[in-house]
Amino acid sequence: MKPPSYREQIRIGGVPITIRTMQPDDRAIEEAFVRDLSPDSRYFRFHNSLPELTAEMTERFINLDYPDQMALVACITEGANERQIGVARYARPTNEVAADLGIAIADAWQGKGLGTELLRRLLVLADQAGISQLSADVLYENHRMRNLARDLGFHLAPSQTDPRTVILLRDGKD
Repeated sequence: MKPPSYREQIRIGGVPITIRTMQPDDRAIEEAFVRDLSPDSRYFRFHNSLPELTAEMTERFINLDYPDQMALVACITEGANERQIGVARYARPTNEVAADLGIAIADAWQGKGLGTELLRRLLVLADQAGISQLSADVLYENHRMRNLARDLGFHLAPSQTDPRTVILLRDGKD
């Protein structure tokens, strides 16, 4: 099912930013966004040194099957073009109550509150979709993500499968 249309204007540091639902025609801006992330940011997001998205990943990221998948993008306008500066998404197996969470913010926008803005909105949409638990595997050294998650009510637990990661958990009752 097509995700609900979500669109909101915010300002960070005086810059107008549009937060909206990712659309199937966002292929180019999603690919450019990931390609423009620093190697460290790509490593924190994908847990490897992926230089760019594969065609299969791009398809999966832009073609959302709501309510099991949802993604919000943050974009700024540069002339006549839109540039993606952040994304937050969840994906859950069909008919499950728990979903996996992912977020990435353009390097120049990290530490300015954009991740918080995206994730807060995504949490509301997840709740509306009946998702009662969210989790994310996060590299231990990704302090910004761990702090953001704690601030938004996530709990940290050690990973049982990868000693490099911790699991961020959020129960919908929190």
